[in-house]
Amino acid sequence: MNSLIKPIDMTFFGMSCEELLLEMAKHGSPMLTQMDSGSWWCKVSMRVASQGVSFDVKSDHTHKTPTAAAAQCLSRIAETLAKYGVKV
Repeated sequence: MNSLIKPIDMTFFGMSCEELLLEMAKHGSPMLTQMDSGSWWCKVSMRVASQGVSFDVKSDHTHKTPTAAAAQCLSRIAETLAKYGVKV
């Protein structure tokens, strides 16, 4: 296997779209939208305690379903927070 290719995290892929959105809402303001191309994209504007700090977590723009976009976004949130010792 090519070490440059990161395997897809399947942790959140068994959850419904509603469950994913509710879980993401614990960490910020989620947005799930269908692109003009028909693919789905998700973004969460994260809540942070530090003054003057903000960041967004985004999925790729190529998902065929809203659930896949939301699952990738939540997976990226979990990965980012884990780097700071926070478990999702």
